[in-house]
Amino acid sequence: MSTPRVIDVSNLPEYELGDRALVWWGQVGMLVIEGTMFALTFATYFYLRTVAVQWPPPTVALPDLTLPSIMLALLLVSCIPMYIADEAAKKENYSRTIIWFGISGVLCIGAVVLRWYEIGALEFKWYSHAYGSAVWTLLGLHTFHLVVSTGETIVMMLILLTRSRPQHKHYLVVRIDGLYWYWVVAWYLLYYVIVDVFPHVG
Repeated sequence: MSTPRVIDVSNLPEYELGDRALVWWGQVGMLVIEGTMFALTFATYFYLRTVAVQWPPPTVALPDLTLPSIMLALLLVSCIPMYIADEAAKKENYSRTIIWFGISGVLCIGAVVLRWYEIGALEFKWYSHAYGSAVWTLLGLHTFHLVVSTGETIVMMLILLTRSRPQHKHYLVVRIDGLYWYWVVAWYLLYYVIVDVFPHVG
């Protein structure tokens, strides 16, 4: 009879706050799936642009860069407190995590409010023409993720505030929320360059 092989895992850490945690890779997988959706939508935008005689159509003015530029600046700035909170969560520093995660939450809410005005400033509807459909779809998809990420930040902040001694899993969720937020900011940067800036230079 053969002796069963046994692996000693007693020296492994009980928890992991970084990219060795399973839930971290679950989040990465979700972002890859969602990123594929964004990529397909951008591909549709470029396809419609190649077959259009004029893009944007003659009835649409070139995109106003004021609100989108403010939005982009706000999102980029919001990454600073989110990063500091991320680093504090890595060290399980409760007070520092609370402060900077709270600041990032306020900026997230500000981004959602600004998005409301950004959408309201569009001079066309999703059913006006192909350009309108493409822009509204891209902005709508990003708005959905913006709201979801902001909601996640608010909920996690409330959970942290109700616990004087958070568990390791709470710090991990803070780090995962930061990963999600960086992803949201990165996709808006791409949207800003392609949809808002390119029509002015091309």
